[in-house]
Amino acid sequence: FDEKKYDEENYNELKECIFIHQHILKMVSLVGSIISFSVFAQFLIAAAVLALTLVNIVIFADLSGKV
Repeated sequence: FDEKKYDEENYNELKECIFIHQHILKMVSLVGSIISFSVFAQFLIAAAVLALTLVNIVIFADLSGKV
């Protein structure tokens, strides 16, 4: 049993974990910015559709259509 080799293996494993963690954080920041934009676009499109529907109902629909 060689304690020095055991410590070196632990140190190398720790370095590898830190390296992988840094890559995960980079991917999270990249995906987070993409997802936040897509959610914003979905809300924007839904609001536009609802606004156009409201304008259509208020201006062009007759009484039975408004009900």
